[in-house]
This record gives sequence, structure tokens and C-alpha cells, in this order.
Amino acid sequence: MRLTITFWRRFTQVVCFALLVYSGFIFVRSGRAAGNDSRAETDGSNLRVSSILFTGRRAPVIDAYPPGAVCYFVKDRGLVKGCNIFLISDALTRRTPLSLVLPAVLVFIILSFLVGRLWCGWVCPLGAFGDLIDAIRRRLRIRHAKISDGARQGLRIASYTTFFATSGLSFFIGLRQFSYLQKYLYLPFCEICPARLMCPVVAGGSPGFAGGFATTAHCIFTVLLYGLLAFFAAGFMAARRVWCHFCPIGLATSWFNRGGMLELRKEGTRCNRCGVCVDVCPMGCTHIRDEKESELLSRHECIYCLRCVEFCPKKKCLRLNFFGLKLVESWLRPVKAH
Repeated sequence: MRLTITFWRRFTQVVCFALLVYSGFIFVRSGRAAGNDSRAETDGSNLRVSSILFTGRRAPVIDAYPPGAVCYFVKDRGLVKGCNIFLISDALTRRTPLSLVLPAVLVFIILSFLVGRLWCGWVCPLGAFGDLIDAIRRRLRIRHAKISDGARQGLRIASYTTFFATSGLSFFIGLRQFSYLQKYLYLPFCEICPARLMCPVVAGGSPGFAGGFATTAHCIFTVLLYGLLAFFAAGFMAARRVWCHFCPIGLATSWFNRGGMLELRKEGTRCNRCGVCVDVCPMGCTHIRDEKESELLSRHECIYCLRCVEFCPKKKCLRLNFFGLKLVESWLRPVKAH
């Protein structure tokens, strides 16, 4: 029996989820990543205020910021430091020297250049959560809704707005005259990110926030947090990966989908535009069916889940290349899309 692309993607999601969420129990507690993360405690009186709960204070196993939703607040930390949004927000507020930020940025750029948004489709813990919700929906035989092109574009605009608004706020509170606001507004996107609530709880810790309703700022962030959490769950339950159109964490990674080393390509002469690729795509991509001129199909919204390749009924019509070398291509076989 031939193992499917979906099988390998699910297997990879489970393994990566275990490593990114639970590896702190294995590596950090065993002493391989020893020491405290002093930055959480020693960067000025404003940042020592426990408006944000650091559920673990040990250093991660690998001090890097990969292109995906890896929560900084997981208990006992984990395999890596945190997501790219955390890196940007933290560096803007603390005015981290470029010499310290640049290596982490280069690692992020290199990883994004190599795999693009494949991280979102195969590795991201939030994506794994969402696919689980989607599986429950299918188990309950609830049909998913289709999201219009206009709605997807609106979500991407909202993603840019959220990214620049939270980054700007991080820069603003880094100014000396406004540093007193850091105890309320530090890491503004982390305050509302669903991963901040879900990953620490799944890892056996408390939710990664402690503000609650203590102040007006905390009330606003708490309401936004649960609002985005509801949007995340409803999005996956109703329409498959709606969150991934909005997610600011995956936004920067999407910039590398064109020009990176991963390329989704189509042999146009083999395509009869049957629409199977559109039906199975969790991101609602229609260009794979509609493209007539260009062989290159990589777009910013594609998460390289490869369901289009797996379910395409035309042999050798679709393929995924890496550094110009074919990794996988569509093949003829009886398979039922779900």
C-alpha cells in the first residue's frame, strides 16, 4: 500500500508538534539547555513587572526564531526561542543591537527561502491545532463554507494592519518617554495570539498571560485574545484554514513563496481544468486550475500542503520542485478527496 502525501504531512505535524511544544521537558530539564533567560527578568523595572506571565524561565534548546507559530511562553520553553513576530516586537521595544538581531533574522530568512510557507502546512503548531478541528468537523459531517476571494484579500489586509500596528506599538513603547507603558503593552501581538493561550496549556502550564482584567489595557488585550481564539476555532471549523489567511506570523514567510527554493509547477498541456485542485485546497486557491500561461504556481497564500498534487487526476500534471529538482508529482490512482 502506497503511503499518501497526507499521511506524511500528518506524521510530520505530530512529530514537530511534540518537538516544539514538549521538548522543553526532555532537553531543558535534562540540563542540555541550562541557565535562566535573564532577559525576562533584568531589562529594567518596567519589564520586571509581572503583567506578562513567563511560564518557564529556562533557555530554549536552540536559540533561534523559525518561520512559524512557536510560542515563547510554553512551559520550560522548548526546542527554539519563539516566532518571528516575537523577535521583531521584542527587538523593537528593547532596542536590541543589530549585531544580536541579525543572526536570528538571517536564520529566519534562510529557512523561509528554503521552504516558504511549507512551515505553515507541515510544521506550525497552530496549523496542527486547526487541522485537528477540521478533522472533527469532517467527522461530524459538517460541510465547510467557501471563502470568497474578496474575504481572503480582506483577511490579508487585516494581517498587514495587525503586523504593522503591533510592531509600531512595540517601537513606540521602546521610546524612553513612553517606557512606563511597557508593563501594559509589551509584546502586543503575543498578548492576543491564540498560540499564547493554547500551547502553554497543552504543554501542562498555565495560560501565557496574567493581566486578565486588572487594568483597561489588560481588559482590551484579554477581550481581543479570546476574540481571536474564537475566530481561530470558528475559522477552522467552518471553512478550513481561515486563520492562515490572517496570521501575521505566516505573513513574512509568504513573501518567500515566490523566488524561494520550493516551486509548485504545472504542465499546462496535461491539465483539463477539472477543478479537483480547487476542491481539495484548504486555502481555497483557484489559480492552480485557472493558470494557463505560467508554469510556476507558487503564490503567497499557498501553504504547500500538496493536496492538489496528491488528488490531481492527471499524471505528471502537477509537481513540487526543490532547487529545481522534482520532489513529488501527481500520479494516477484511485483516491477519494475529503
